[in-house]
Order: sequence, then structure tokens, then C-alpha cells
Amino acid sequence: MGLVVSLTLIGTIIMAKLIGSFLPMVAHKIGVDPAVMASPLITTICDALSLLIYFGIATTILHI
Repeated sequence: MGLVVSLTLIGTIIMAKLIGSFLPMVAHKIGVDPAVMASPLITTICDALSLLIYFGIATTILHI
């Protein structure tokens, strides 16, 4: 169980950093203020993807 949590933390942090740096650049490209778009959208996407990462890793490692 510790391995699942550890791998989930690593995956979540990497994913959050990528989304946190990529989304404001996309917002700037399409002409939207990056500061307004970034916070709620990044949080929502990261929360949803973190759950998917956790369940994917848990299913793979624990053979559930």
C-alpha cells in the first residue's frame, strides 16, 4: 500500500507541474487572461487526474 501511495504522489506532482505550466501558456495563446483561468481549472483537472492516477496504480499493483 505504501508503494501505491508513493507512486501516486510522484505521478500527481509531475502531472500538476505539467498542467500548471502548460495551461497558462495555452490561455495566453487563445487570448484569455492566464491568471483568471489558471487557478480553478488547474485545481479541478489535477484533482480528477490524481484520482485516476491513484486508481490506475492501485489496480495495477494490487491486482484489484
